[in-house]
Amino acid sequence: MKKYLIYLTFLLLLFLIFSCSLLNTPNQTEKQPSEPSNLLLQAKAEVLNSNTPKNIDLLVGKVIWVYENGDFVLKDKQTAIYVVGGKITDKYIGKFLKIKNGVVKSSDGMIKLTLDNSSEIEVDLSQKFSVEVLNLEKSLKNLKKEETYFWDGQYVKIAGKLSGSSNENTVYSIKDKIGNTIIIDNKEIIESFNENKFIPITVDATVTGYLYRKISSNSSSEWHIIPFGKSNVTLDIPPVPTQVSVDLGIIAPVENISASYNKNENKLRLSWSYTYGNVNFFIYREYEEDNNVYYELIGSTDKNNIEINLSNQTYENSTGFGVLAYKDGKESKLVVVKKDNILEN
Repeated sequence: MKKYLIYLTFLLLLFLIFSCSLLNTPNQTEKQPSEPSNLLLQAKAEVLNSNTPKNIDLLVGKVIWVYENGDFVLKDKQTAIYVVGGKITDKYIGKFLKIKNGVVKSSDGMIKLTLDNSSEIEVDLSQKFSVEVLNLEKSLKNLKKEETYFWDGQYVKIAGKLSGSSNENTVYSIKDKIGNTIIIDNKEIIESFNENKFIPITVDATVTGYLYRKISSNSSSEWHIIPFGKSNVTLDIPPVPTQVSVDLGIIAPVENISASYNKNENKLRLSWSYTYGNVNFFIYREYEEDNNVYYELIGSTDKNNIEINLSNQTYENSTGFGVLAYKDGKESKLVVVKKDNILEN
């Protein structure tokens, strides 16, 4: 009898243990919450479709750039977004952040994640996904909706021809081989390659940064890119010559340079000879200021002559004009024809 009671007690214990395990097993059909990596794309899609702000309780991403004002770009496994109000420093670049209580909304024609006093930011050490720059090899003109959500805010590298407008509000853009024309937001970075002066020529360039679609008040849109600093921009132009570097050069200089200026047409014409082919030539205006000599880029060509529009005032304030040969990142010395030797008509 005693053995029988022990056996019943053992069976009862097994039954209780099995029952508890069933109670603690989650319902496999129960809907699981979305992973943080999907929330950003979904939120951007909703805002782009309805222009209605979208609250986000939790977002996890990697910081890929921090701006001087503390704003930053956050990248998850699918897309990226410009974050306002975080006030972080560049020591967070490369770190994973867990952000609670943010609002995704359209601001100044741009989709942004806005943080306020209720938002929380903490470093997330559990994330390990990699973030790589994408080469823009997709036409942005006829994107499907889901593709628009993906590319809007993406971290990209663009290669193409860079040019600028010479009006009061200078704007530089880059046009790639596919036909995408992207406006570059930071003209100061571009002009830093030319002694902070306007670049009047079209040059080969690459820009790496934050790509986004800017929507204007009339619902038209254009694509912009914010460069991630000067180190993420390349322009295929030689450094601006200085008094010290005028007579220095790696490749052969031009020869037999001559020039003329037509005051009625405001045209400067230069010609020269050169032995080698497949070379670009850059044209500089020489001028004096405070007893110093400076050089300003005014044109470029791959031919042995050029005609440049130049006002009478600019011509009169010049002391000469020079030509520099440039190939594969190597430049010649600058050969200058002085204004006294220029034929005027």
